[in-house]
Amino acid sequence: MSLRIIALLAALALIGCDQRTMNPVTPVAPATPLPSPPPPANIAGGYSMTITASASCTSLPDVAKTQTQAYDDVVISQEASLTKGTLTLTRPDSAKRSFGVSVGGNQVSIDFGDCLNYGIWGSGGGLFYPVMPTGELATCGFGHVVAEGSAMAGSLDGAISYTTEPGNYAQSIDCFAGDHHLALQRK
Repeated sequence: MSLRIIALLAALALIGCDQRTMNPVTPVAPATPLPSPPPPANIAGGYSMTITASASCTSLPDVAKTQTQAYDDVVISQEASLTKGTLTLTRPDSAKRSFGVSVGGNQVSIDFGDCLNYGIWGSGGGLFYPVMPTGELATCGFGHVVAEGSAMAGSLDGAISYTTEPGNYAQSIDCFAGDHHLALQRK
């Protein structure tokens, strides 16, 4: 055999070997593709919403620990892609507030406003609701819930504040926690 043919055969033999060890390489089947993520849940519709303060919020008065009646008229709308939307709530005095919603599969995130920059003490975000006979509640932060059937439940990472002087949070009672409970029930 000529040296050219021997060199060609040697080169072809090396193609199927690990170049570092010169051991034959076992053929490997192509990697299994990852499954597609689930489509975003269709959460559009009317809801009632309850926010319950974390058990660690012992300084809050009882009237501030569970906020149910405040958010009885909640509507979630979604864009055509279903991945983004808006949660709009209407208070009994007809005041409206809107918040951004993101959806991935059955995981839903709701941005109630950045507590430090724009929430309770800033100009944007936050839920405000009068408490009878006097006072006001304010809530801000990020809700993370799981949509299952007609309900969504999870946590709110943020603050719940109570003041006896509506609009004045300089003397408020505040509770920052990552485990406030957030629940929405489809009407």
